Amino acid sequence: MALLLTFHYSKDDILQAYMNEVYLGQNGNHGIHGFGLASLFYFGRPVSSLTLPEAATLVGIIPAPSYFNPRRHPKRAIKRRNLVLSLMYQQGMITKTEMQTGQSAPLGVTARPQWGSAAYPAFMDLVERQLQQDYSRKELVQDGLRVFTTLNPWTQNIANKVIEKHLGDLESQYSLQKDKLEAASVIVDPASARVLAIVGGRNAHYDGYNRALDAERPIGSITKPAIYLTALEDPAQYNLVTPIEDTPIYIQGPGGKVWSPKNSSLVSHGKVPLMTALAHSYNEASVRLGMQVGLANVLNTIRHMGVKTPIQAYPANLLGAYSLSPFQVATMYETIASGGFSMPLRAITAVTDMDGKVLGSYAINVKEQFNPAGIYLLTRAMQQVGDTGTGRLLYQILPRDLNFAGKTGSSQNLRDGWFAGFTGNLLTVVWVGRDDYASSRLYGQQGAGHIWAWLMKALHATPLKPVVPENISFAWANKQTGQLSEQDCKDAIYVPFMKNYVPKFVSRCGIVDNESETSITTPGAPEKKGFWHWLKGLFSSQ
Repeated sequence: MALLLTFHYSKDDILQAYMNEVYLGQNGNHGIHGFGLASLFYFGRPVSSLTLPEAATLVGIIPAPSYFNPRRHPKRAIKRRNLVLSLMYQQGMITKTEMQTGQSAPLGVTARPQWGSAAYPAFMDLVERQLQQDYSRKELVQDGLRVFTTLNPWTQNIANKVIEKHLGDLESQYSLQKDKLEAASVIVDPASARVLAIVGGRNAHYDGYNRALDAERPIGSITKPAIYLTALEDPAQYNLVTPIEDTPIYIQGPGGKVWSPKNSSLVSHGKVPLMTALAHSYNEASVRLGMQVGLANVLNTIRHMGVKTPIQAYPANLLGAYSLSPFQVATMYETIASGGFSMPLRAITAVTDMDGKVLGSYAINVKEQFNPAGIYLLTRAMQQVGDTGTGRLLYQILPRDLNFAGKTGSSQNLRDGWFAGFTGNLLTVVWVGRDDYASSRLYGQQGAGHIWAWLMKALHATPLKPVVPENISFAWANKQTGQLSEQDCKDAIYVPFMKNYVPKFVSRCGIVDNESETSITTPGAPEKKGFWHWLKGLFSSQ
């Protein structure tokens, strides 16, 4: 083998390959291979900027990197460095003055490692997985690649601290068994799909099981926006105030077995506006709507939201009986947060060789999946989750003008709690549960939602102000009937509709007029006066 190497490669090539792979220390569970990584690990600088004594230090520790570790054993490292400098002088590589100056210099190593996955193991796990899609192990280990990531260290550090602290707070507040709750989180810039931080567990520095990527758990009501988006994509049939029946539903399955989902409160609410059914996460209304629009169509919507995992066409999957990881849920919600465009979440922006030559760039890959108007309507409905729905208590922590859009989720027997939501600058998914699948005894809002709110507060989330698409118009509507309404009626609300699909009939404070289409004010249009307006004025003048 030695003869073959000598025949095919020059001594400089062989030495360079060795210098790019030689073992020079340990960073957590990861070895430090090559002078390029060792330079960053010990000195916080690229190898090209090392001083003579610093380079000699790295050379000196090669025989036993642990024994001569310059952080743990500085005296041993100095002795080895000085030996290298002496040999260099003896061989005429440096002058006597350079040798003496180098031998009297401090080691210069940083107090803590400036590089490596030990500080952010969950995020680096994602980086490694995405790199392996384009590069072989040989290229990653031997070629000295430089990888530019999307990691935001400030965001990551805040996320680590918030999750660790508030998991403990939840256990104390609800008298839960100590140190049993686990959590995972994915934080994304919704405008670019760049992953800013990943928390893989309660101990964020533990380089082990990465729950954010690998813990596939039932997502519960987190799946419901897909049902409502499917409906809103059919504006001739559905809008935000379309009455939905929240009443018991019975679905017969194979073998004659009947499935009849119940609301978490065990109370049915009769006819409710579509956006209210989503905001309050009514199971009966959601399943009824899902069956109306078609189970296959809902599953197709989920696929277009970026979920690659095969999902069986079972009615129970309308309530999230299928399992996804937090990263997969973040991919799903990114499609909503981006306005209907699918963008694969990315942790890498570019890869170069050691000379700075770009080997691969990771540009944003954007594909429009949904009508922006339908996404806008869904977003407005999801904002109601915080305004009046299952996430309303989060505003006890957050500023009221944040106007976040989100969704709570809980799996059967409260084994899993979820919250997925986005603001003007952040999309964040939080999962809370136990590794042993025992009940966490926490609903999505209580556990995951609580942590999500504290994350948004600590990360200075900005208010969500969705851009209104051109094909959206606003009108006053009666939230009980779904028909247009006078502004001053008791149940009147100002809601967006897709243009050309504004309801035709008018409800005058509970009195339905199937003939009049007047007296409705929309942005940019003058108020029209019809029969009921005239009649109202007649009585008020008496």
